[in-house]
Amino acid sequence: MGGAVVTAAAAAAPGRVRSLSLVAPAGVGTAVDADYLRGFVAAGSRRELRPYARKLFADEKQVTRQLLDDMLKLKRIDGVQDGLRTLLGTLLDGDEQAIDAIALLSKVPAPVAVVWGRQDAVLPASNADALAGRVTVRFVDRAGHMAHMENPAAVRVAIESVLG
Repeated sequence: MGGAVVTAAAAAAPGRVRSLSLVAPAGVGTAVDADYLRGFVAAGSRRELRPYARKLFADEKQVTRQLLDDMLKLKRIDGVQDGLRTLLGTLLDGDEQAIDAIALLSKVPAPVAVVWGRQDAVLPASNADALAGRVTVRFVDRAGHMAHMENPAAVRVAIESVLG
């Protein structure tokens, strides 16, 4: 959700933004793994969360016990679960994305770099087609939705190639 949030912030105050870097942003295209979103929000144990966490990475070995414990710890903070359920209601329109980040991006005059993991199972890389001719998109091979965790160096290079 970070991409959609910073895009909304940049659109609200475009004069305060020098550049915008987005990694697999929500609100671009319509395709989304709605079952992932619903399952992630509902999961309350390591066993329940594991299959959804695996969808975040091209390399499932990234899903460690520590990662799952950290995710569950975050979900157990007071108010987080209610916030996730509320957020889920704003993210989806049936089984498609309900957010339109492209309309917001049109209000941002600053340079924009979008990076997408080619194996993103949550927000497919094909969603980037909706950005054609609007902003520069770079793809990271062998990376999923969490490309910045799987291959931070490639994400940095991709962003620098646009904004450098």
